[in-house]
Amino acid sequence: MKPFASIRKAALIAFLVAAAAYGSPARAEYFAGIGTGFRTRDQSLNGLGLNRVDSFAVGHLWDEWSAAAELNEIRNESGAGNTLVTSRQLEATLWVRKHLVPHFWHPFVALGLGGQQERVETHFAGTVTGNQGETTRMMGLSLGVQGAGAEDGVGFIVEFRYLNGSGFRTLTLYETVSRLTFRF
Repeated sequence: MKPFASIRKAALIAFLVAAAAYGSPARAEYFAGIGTGFRTRDQSLNGLGLNRVDSFAVGHLWDEWSAAAELNEIRNESGAGNTLVTSRQLEATLWVRKHLVPHFWHPFVALGLGGQQERVETHFAGTVTGNQGETTRMMGLSLGVQGAGAEDGVGFIVEFRYLNGSGFRTLTLYETVSRLTFRF
């Protein structure tokens, strides 16, 4: 099986379900977004670890609700001498948001469900070994704000998330994400 194939399939299925379940042609307002953020892991004994999160999302906005299928990638590298360890984690999540005030600024609360998978490679003295973990489930809660764009359909999202998953090395993660969005 190709690496991360199940995560890609899950992201595609989540988007198709969101679009089919909530899309109505007369009121359709779809969006796509790219962005980056930071994730902290509460590693009590070692302090906080900070990881960059690259993000892509597609979704649908209707009235005070929106749904977004999101794909995130987190990369880490560590090495010393002739040893390098790289980690690449992919996540696919379906987020459902309730916009609290339909205005230029849309504060929202959200619930997310999805899965994540990690691949670790060790490079030592010219040899490479790799290991790919099983896809594990995750869920999250989010508070944020979505800014509506001008007539050209450009906007943004900034949010703070609490994540919990069965495959995380620690039980809880905190994340901030900012994303530029394009409506069509």
